[in-house]
Amino acid sequence: MSFKLFKTIKVLTQLVGAVAGAYAMSKGAPPFATFVLIATIVSGPEVLEYFIEAQGSSDDT
Repeated sequence: MSFKLFKTIKVLTQLVGAVAGAYAMSKGAPPFATFVLIATIVSGPEVLEYFIEAQGSSDDT
């Protein structure tokens, strides 16, 4: 996966998180549940990147 493709997927995921949060709020979702939903969706690519990096660096030792 190229860096540009990863950045594109990351931005699209964050956009989906924001839209999902707005949609949930328009349907009357509790604010805390909406915050958790948005935080989970937006932080997904960073967590995945961390695990991929950790897996790659553990092979080097």
